[in-house]
Amino acid sequence: MRTRARRDDRGSAEHALVIVSTLTLVMLVMHASLFWYGQIVATRAAHQALDEARVLNGTEAAGEDIGGQLLDQTGVLINPTVSVTRTDTDATATVQGEALSMLPGLTLTVTATASGPVEHIDP
Repeated sequence: MRTRARRDDRGSAEHALVIVSTLTLVMLVMHASLFWYGQIVATRAAHQALDEARVLNGTEAAGEDIGGQLLDQTGVLINPTVSVTRTDTDATATVQGEALSMLPGLTLTVTATASGPVEHIDP
């Protein structure tokens, strides 16, 4: 009479725990990377909008358009907004949106602001 080898399931729960925790850690790292990249793109868009608005005869609308174009090309932020204010002496551009997410339910808002003096000619 042959006896069947007994199947040993010891350690399978530990393997499952290690795999789940490793995948969660990888997803968190990827989520943080997407947030970081979104912050870089938002900062670049804010600077681009500022550069367009602060030049001689620049306008708020021109700054918002160029910042929005850059954000549309990259597609890194969800529902991005670009707002530019310009006075006689200063201009400020603010970009805001949600970073792409790897984890459902976890959304991080990205905000970048750039400001600088407006160019003018002294007679």
